[in-house]
Amino acid sequence: MFQQQWSAKQETRAYHGEKLTETQFRNIFKGELNAVNPLKSTKVIEEEGVTQEETPWALQTYLAIERRLDTAVFRSFFASSPRQAAQFIVKGQVRVNGIKIKQPGYELKPGDVFSVDPEHVLFALGRKKPSVKESVTLVNRQIKKYNNYLARCRKYPETMWRLRQNHRRKHVIFNKHYTKRQAKRNAAWNQMVNKEMNKEIDDVTPVRVLEGILRNEPYFDKHGTLPYPQGVHLNKSLSVFSLVTGKRTNANANANEEKEVEKEKQKQDEANKESQEDASSLETADEARVKELVGRYYGKNESSPSNKSDVKQLVQDIIKAQQEDIRKQHTSRLRGENDVNEKYDPSWVNRLPEKIEPIDPAQAEEDPASVKVQLPFSNGKLYGLSDPKKGYFTPWNPRPFLAPFAVLPHHIEISFKTCHAVYLRDPVARPGHSEIITPFPLDMHERAYMFYIRKRRKYL
Repeated sequence: MFQQQWSAKQETRAYHGEKLTETQFRNIFKGELNAVNPLKSTKVIEEEGVTQEETPWALQTYLAIERRLDTAVFRSFFASSPRQAAQFIVKGQVRVNGIKIKQPGYELKPGDVFSVDPEHVLFALGRKKPSVKESVTLVNRQIKKYNNYLARCRKYPETMWRLRQNHRRKHVIFNKHYTKRQAKRNAAWNQMVNKEMNKEIDDVTPVRVLEGILRNEPYFDKHGTLPYPQGVHLNKSLSVFSLVTGKRTNANANANEEKEVEKEKQKQDEANKESQEDASSLETADEARVKELVGRYYGKNESSPSNKSDVKQLVQDIIKAQQEDIRKQHTSRLRGENDVNEKYDPSWVNRLPEKIEPIDPAQAEEDPASVKVQLPFSNGKLYGLSDPKKGYFTPWNPRPFLAPFAVLPHHIEISFKTCHAVYLRDPVARPGHSEIITPFPLDMHERAYMFYIRKRRKYL
């Protein structure tokens, strides 16, 4: 039995107050164990049919350790260990109720407010600051890999494009943020497309449509048709042109000629350019005639042509056809809100930066703050040395493996913004729970309590 008690005491004391000697701990150890119970009596609890868990009294064995100032500083995440907390206290970086305390064993009372210098907290919980040599070596390694990546992108643009897309989909967090950004970009793109579409639709007015048809009169005189693609638009435009000008269309203009005209317009070959030059040369001379003809049908004249209603009806049909074409053209450009798949753009490699030169170690040793890192995913400074004057990793990052110790205490109220904390009360035990943080089970604490309660105090 004594061997079990000794082993339990040895293991638990390695975590609770390991820097205290046995004599120091026995002098502060108290056998009274604090606990609280619900106000309901056992009879009421039994009538309700609720099974009440046992109170872990033995977990209060090391209550005296939790009252110490150095332990409270450690529990508040102001230091990475109780030993480091004791160093801060000895150096005068800890205040209790505004008074500087230099005794790590100072016993806190309920309601005491203690604080630690924020710079020391950042140093205690921050990642280790790398040396200039280590930082330059790491950054140059990143630059070398990034330059190799740029070379592969320029050599195999389509393959690297697909790899980038697959890489994005595999990373859940990055893909989530990318999806949100892409949804915003898609909404802005759709808004711009709709704005352009509405503007183009509003620009299609009867006067402009008729003026556009009549300005092609020189082209009609030369080719016997209008420079529009084959279809309803061409037929109705020819009808309007014939009704307004009185010129009849050339019936011998066969399909081959129409195809040739369309080909001339699409490819903008020499013949089409000449025809456009001819039209533009005659446009100025015939502008007055165009205005006069349009004024007959859409002006305020006492006398109007007999075919005015027919011309207006045909123009309205042309307007509807043009507006429908504009809608189809712009609707095909719209993107879905959840469409995150970008189409391959052959020119995407042109937006990549040029090759980055490595950093000179000698220059970095002289003045680390003056070194500019041109990597797109960096903050422009050496790794971990954004502020070389600080004694910790900058920009600040927490130390690795802090998660096992990141347990908020119930008896301390912590303000991480100001590095202040309030010792509310001594930690107590409740049915099924103890406020003292420990990695050991209840039975081990019971044997440790049995060891210390037998010889509570060892006098010097």
